[in-house]
Amino acid sequence: AAAIADDVLRAGNRLRHAFLQKPMRFAPPDEPIVRLTDSEPPVILIHSGFAFRCCVLGDGRRAILNIGMPGDFIGLDHLVLHQATEEIVGAANRVGYYALPPSELWSLMMRDQAINRKVVMLLAEMRWRSDRLAASIGRLDARARICVMLLDIYERLPRNGLNSGLTFNLPLTQEQIADHLGLTLVHVNRT
Repeated sequence: AAAIADDVLRAGNRLRHAFLQKPMRFAPPDEPIVRLTDSEPPVILIHSGFAFRCCVLGDGRRAILNIGMPGDFIGLDHLVLHQATEEIVGAANRVGYYALPPSELWSLMMRDQAINRKVVMLLAEMRWRSDRLAASIGRLDARARICVMLLDIYERLPRNGLNSGLTFNLPLTQEQIADHLGLTLVHVNRT
């Protein structure tokens, strides 16, 4: 198990290195990084800032499905879907990111089984976060939802080497928090 964990850690470094070979791009706040209309939506590695995956519901409301922070990969589902099912948007700050076409990531995964395992681990982690969000929205009140979201982000920051203290900056607007937690802006503000 230790050898596999070490192998996956090294594979994660090789995966990041592949992204870092691409030019860094920037997106202004609240602007799409990946659009539904993109013909070959890339996989994204966030370098700076926060971004999120979102969709627009039939009544025009936005639902934020996943929040990404520096060090996170977003859009791994583009590997198999070959199209964007949600937009990836910069949060309340400028986002620096690297983009890798799915075809290049597939090639890398085919040559390196450890990178393949790392991608599966990343997908499993995203699924776990999505399930936790769904459970929070389905069973918790507003205060508890906000607490779970803040704790989740706080616990992810040190793993990405971003925070070692008791405080952190949260570059999300109250509207974005509401869209992520299934609440109204007024309810988030009051809570």
